[in-house]
Amino acid sequence: MNAAIKAALAGDSSSKNEGLDHSNQIDSSPGGGAEGSYEIGFDEDTFARDYDSVQEKMRQMIYDSQPITMEEKGELVGIVNDSAMRDAMTEVLKEVTGPRSIKNLDCLKLLSDVLRYVLALFVHEQQIDYDFISAMLDSSQHLYFLENNRKIYLTQYIVDHGIWSNVRMWKECIDLNIKRRMNESSERINARNKQKEQQSKKAVRDDSSAR
Repeated sequence: MNAAIKAALAGDSSSKNEGLDHSNQIDSSPGGGAEGSYEIGFDEDTFARDYDSVQEKMRQMIYDSQPITMEEKGELVGIVNDSAMRDAMTEVLKEVTGPRSIKNLDCLKLLSDVLRYVLALFVHEQQIDYDFISAMLDSSQHLYFLENNRKIYLTQYIVDHGIWSNVRMWKECIDLNIKRRMNESSERINARNKQKEQQSKKAVRDDSSAR
């Protein structure tokens, strides 16, 4: 089992926060979350298989431009009722860091259906995974279908969801992004300083050897 799956099993909730405003109606109605369903009668093989299945289906649509079947879509939304499986989706969405053309419009629509379903789960559970939200917002502005020289972005299919009118969600998401970028900046600075230190030590050793 890889590190990502182990992290999901550990139940890291640093970016999952409660307090979603329930006043805004949504346009889809999930059958109810199954958060923590892998904790009872847990089977590591089943968990790993489902985790991989989520990622394979997501990558199939994003990278191969091959639509999943309606049966596979039903299977996918069923699996992501469990919050740990949404981490699998988040990982794939984070892979999209630049413009990417999807050759089949159905893939874009199917992706939006699954994403909208997860957004509906957040409202139903009154809990938001801000890491997922951030990854979805970033990737949706990069994934597009080209039609008559016009780019149709994934954003267009999720922009009208009721969750976006939640002010607290935006505030928390922005705060998360700021913290993440600050941490990334700090890590880059530390890495550069470490590299300079190693180069300096090497220069001293080389100088000593030359004498």
